[in-house]
Amino acid sequence: MSILSNVEQMYGIKIQRSRQMKDIHKIETANTTYCLKPYKFPEEEIRFITRVLSYLDERGFTRSQKVYPTVQQTAYMTYEGVSYSIQQYNKRLT
Repeated sequence: MSILSNVEQMYGIKIQRSRQMKDIHKIETANTTYCLKPYKFPEEEIRFITRVLSYLDERGFTRSQKVYPTVQQTAYMTYEGVSYSIQQYNKRLT
Protein backbone atom coordinates (compact mmCIF):
# COMPACT_ATOMS: atom_id res chain seq x y z
CA MET A 1 0.00 0.00 0.00
CA SER A 2 1.39 3.44 -0.92
CA ILE A 3 1.76 6.29 1.54
CA LEU A 4 -1.16 8.15 -0.07
CA SER A 5 -3.47 5.12 0.11
CA ASN A 6 -2.50 4.73 3.75
CA VAL A 7 -3.27 8.43 4.39
CA GLU A 8 -6.71 8.07 2.79
CA GLN A 9 -7.47 5.08 5.01
CA MET A 10 -6.02 6.50 8.23
CA TYR A 11 -7.57 9.97 7.86
CA GLY A 12 -10.79 9.08 6.07
CA ILE A 13 -10.15 11.48 3.19
CA LYS A 14 -10.24 11.09 -0.58
CA ILE A 15 -7.12 12.54 -2.21
CA GLN A 16 -7.76 14.18 -5.56
CA ARG A 17 -4.24 15.43 -6.16
CA SER A 18 -0.89 15.33 -4.41
CA ARG A 19 2.54 16.74 -5.03
CA GLN A 20 5.78 16.26 -3.15
CA MET A 21 7.33 19.59 -2.21
CA LYS A 22 10.68 19.51 -0.40
CA ASP A 23 10.12 17.10 2.49
CA ILE A 24 6.30 17.33 2.59
CA HIS A 25 3.39 16.22 0.43
CA LYS A 26 0.79 18.79 -0.58
CA ILE A 27 -2.51 16.88 -0.56
CA GLU A 28 -5.65 18.29 -2.15
CA THR A 29 -9.14 16.97 -1.48
CA ALA A 30 -12.51 18.26 -2.72
CA ASN A 31 -12.82 20.51 0.35
CA THR A 32 -9.35 21.56 1.48
CA THR A 33 -5.60 21.31 1.05
CA TYR A 34 -3.42 19.54 3.60
CA CYS A 35 0.26 19.17 4.29
CA LEU A 36 1.52 15.63 5.01
CA LYS A 37 4.52 16.22 7.21
CA PRO A 38 7.08 13.55 8.18
CA TYR A 39 8.69 13.52 11.61
CA LYS A 40 12.14 12.03 12.05
CA PHE A 41 12.20 12.40 15.81
CA PRO A 42 11.69 9.93 18.66
CA GLU A 43 8.02 9.14 19.27
CA GLU A 44 7.98 11.02 22.60
CA GLU A 45 8.97 14.23 20.82
CA ILE A 46 6.34 13.72 18.10
CA ARG A 47 3.65 13.30 20.74
CA PHE A 48 4.87 16.46 22.49
CA ILE A 49 4.93 18.52 19.25
CA THR A 50 1.46 17.41 18.16
CA ARG A 51 0.06 17.98 21.66
CA VAL A 52 1.43 21.52 21.76
CA LEU A 53 -0.03 22.31 18.31
CA SER A 54 -3.40 20.82 19.33
CA TYR A 55 -3.36 22.78 22.60
CA LEU A 56 -2.73 26.04 20.74
CA ASP A 57 -5.57 25.28 18.32
CA GLU A 58 -7.97 24.47 21.17
CA ARG A 59 -7.10 27.80 22.83
CA GLY A 60 -7.92 29.74 19.67
CA PHE A 61 -4.41 30.51 18.44
CA THR A 62 -4.60 31.13 14.70
CA ARG A 63 -0.90 31.46 13.91
CA SER A 64 0.05 27.85 14.56
CA GLN A 65 -0.47 24.76 12.43
CA LYS A 66 -3.68 22.81 12.99
CA VAL A 67 -3.04 19.08 13.35
CA TYR A 68 -5.89 16.87 12.10
CA PRO A 69 -6.49 13.57 13.93
CA THR A 70 -6.72 10.19 12.26
CA VAL A 71 -10.03 8.31 12.24
CA GLN A 72 -8.77 6.59 15.43
CA GLN A 73 -8.31 10.09 16.98
CA THR A 74 -4.51 9.88 17.11
CA ALA A 75 -2.42 12.93 16.17
CA TYR A 76 -0.17 11.09 13.74
CA MET A 77 0.26 7.87 11.76
CA THR A 78 3.28 5.69 11.06
CA TYR A 79 4.20 4.38 7.63
CA GLU A 80 7.31 2.29 7.00
CA GLY A 81 8.88 3.41 10.27
CA VAL A 82 8.32 7.15 9.73
CA SER A 83 5.66 9.13 11.59
CA TYR A 84 3.47 11.60 9.70
CA SER A 85 0.82 14.14 10.59
CA ILE A 86 -1.73 15.94 8.46
CA GLN A 87 -1.75 19.68 9.01
CA GLN A 88 -3.42 22.62 7.34
CA TYR A 89 -1.50 23.59 4.22
CA ASN A 90 0.38 26.85 4.55
CA LYS A 91 1.87 28.20 1.33
CA ARG A 92 4.57 30.04 3.29
CA LEU A 93 6.04 26.74 4.48
CA THR A 94 6.88 25.47 0.99
